[in-house]
Amino acid sequence: MAQSVTLSSVGVTAGIGLNPVSKTTIAQITFTATGTSDLTLQATLDDFQTSSSPVWGNVSTTHFSSLNFADGVFITLLSPVAGLRLSSSTWSGGTAPTAVLKVLQAVTA
Repeated sequence: MAQSVTLSSVGVTAGIGLNPVSKTTIAQITFTATGTSDLTLQATLDDFQTSSSPVWGNVSTTHFSSLNFADGVFITLLSPVAGLRLSSSTWSGGTAPTAVLKVLQAVTA
């Protein structure tokens, strides 16, 4: 079952804790309304169970915009990660714009 978090303003979502042993993780970012937003997908290798302040880093230099990715986007990570979240530095306009991050992992390592 997919896990998800929602972002509706500048800032970061809560992290989605993942199995750091899984080799494949698929993330989907969708936008639920029009507006101007600029998002980055961030990952951590720190285990949420043992680290009270995980270190987050951008998955890539790609910024996902509701204007450029109106239909959403899928990102496949072929390396193990312990968590994912969305980060936004620009958010405005539209009718209650939100972005949703959904994550699925391979069942076997």
